[in-house]
Amino acid sequence: MDPVGNTIGLLRFVLNSFSQIQLAREFESEFERYQLKLDLIQLRLSRWGEIVKLNKNNSIASKDLATPVNRAEGLENPTGDPTTGILLEIRDTVAKAQRDARKIKNGTSSDQLLDADECLPADLRGLHTRFKGILSKRTSQTIKVVDGLKWAFYKRDHFDRFIADISSLTDNLEGLLPEGDRQRLWELSSDECKGINKPNLEELKDIAQDCDPIIENASGEALRNARGGANNVTQTHNIGNVLGFNNGNFNVNGTHHWGRN
Repeated sequence: MDPVGNTIGLLRFVLNSFSQIQLAREFESEFERYQLKLDLIQLRLSRWGEIVKLNKNNSIASKDLATPVNRAEGLENPTGDPTTGILLEIRDTVAKAQRDARKIKNGTSSDQLLDADECLPADLRGLHTRFKGILSKRTSQTIKVVDGLKWAFYKRDHFDRFIADISSLTDNLEGLLPEGDRQRLWELSSDECKGINKPNLEELKDIAQDCDPIIENASGEALRNARGGANNVTQTHNIGNVLGFNNGNFNVNGTHHWGRN
C-alpha cells in the first residue's frame, strides 16, 4: 500500500480501536470526565484527518478501508515517513493498552462495564452525541462497535497514562502540519464549539486541558464571547503598530486592560 493509503488505513484503524473502548466500574465516579476525554481524543485525531483530507481521496477511500482492523495491524514504515511513523506509534500504543487491559482484567475483582448512554449525566449526554456525530461525518462512515472487538480500561492510572501518551503523540502529529493548516485546526475546533451552552463549555474547557489544548482554547474563547467579550491584543514587537481585537464594551476614557477576561 502507498504512503497515503497507509496513513488513511492507520487513522481509520486507530479511530475504530477507540470506538471499541469501554470503562469499567472503577470509573463510575466522574464517569463523564473519562468518557468525554475519550471523545475528545477521537475528535482531535479526526480534526487532523480533516485537515489533511484523508477521507476526500475517493480512489483510496473506495478500497477496503471500511474494515481498518484487517488493514492496519501489519503496516510498517519502510520509507521513514514521519507522519506514518507517528501513526504507527499511536497504533502500537493502542495495542499495548489493550494487552495491559487484559492483564488488569484478570487481576480485578469486578469486570462490570459501564454504558455511556446510561451513565452520562443528562446535561452532558448531548456533548457525547454531538462529538460522535462530528466523528461519523468526518470519517464518511459510521464506526460500528463490534462486540468481539470491545476492550476496556479497568484502572484510572492506566487510562490516564494512555490518554497522556496519545495526546503527546497527537501533539507531534499536529506539529508536522504547515502553519496555515495549524490555524485551520483552530477554526475547526471553533466550529465544534458553536451552539454549546455556557455550562457545557465550562465543563468542556476543564476536561480538555490535558488531552486537547486546541478545543480547550476554542471553548475558552467561546466562553469569553458568551460572557460579553474581552479585549485582546496580539503584538510581536514592542515598536510600531499594535493589532488588537475588541469584543464587548470598550471604555475610551478609562484604562484599557488588554487580554483580560
